[in-house]
Amino acid sequence: MSRARQKVRVSNDQARPAAGRSAMYSLLARAFLTPDQEFHASVGSGEFAETISEIGAELPYALPETDLSPADLPPFVEFQADYIAFFEVGQKGPACPLYEGAFRKDRGRKAIMEDLLRFYQHFDLKMSDKVRELPDQLSAELEFMHYLAFLEARLLEEADNGAGSRLDLWRAQRDFLSRHLASWAPELAQRVKERSGPEFYCSLTAFMEAFINTDLKYLEDSLAG
Repeated sequence: MSRARQKVRVSNDQARPAAGRSAMYSLLARAFLTPDQEFHASVGSGEFAETISEIGAELPYALPETDLSPADLPPFVEFQADYIAFFEVGQKGPACPLYEGAFRKDRGRKAIMEDLLRFYQHFDLKMSDKVRELPDQLSAELEFMHYLAFLEARLLEEADNGAGSRLDLWRAQRDFLSRHLASWAPELAQRVKERSGPEFYCSLTAFMEAFINTDLKYLEDSLAG
């Protein structure tokens, strides 16, 4: 997603939770792309799991522990092939496509795409011209949440603590999660498990679901308070 990936350096403790949330969404967005050798190495070495723990320590809530550093991680070629075979290809389509429109039965895919594009365009974002991605791809939705949390962290870091602005960002994050990611992440995690997806991605989707649900509750509670 064009201009979405950002990083804020925080010195203000008030901004740290938003920066942590932004970093977690960014990490998950990267983790659900087709894996390359660098990502495989980070999983195999335990670096990926350590990064999850480090970011988790900055979050304004606790997350359940998940084993994201499997002892029997297959070699890179097999790891990548398993991902592609399960998430991207298949005679009748992939076993588990990473697209919201493939899961939502309550809304047509065209309506989902239109709603997503309205969210993205409202924050001056557009789909990347260099990478072939669709608005309802999992990583695109995760990256958008990363960007919204980044805007919140930057707002707090720059000491521009206008309550209205922060509340608007909270509402945008809550609405996006409830209307999109939180509405299909549970079914995605369940399908990966039921269809015996690659071991690492079974753990990763379960962790992502827990994170999204916990983050949505945090936003709802923050707005209620």
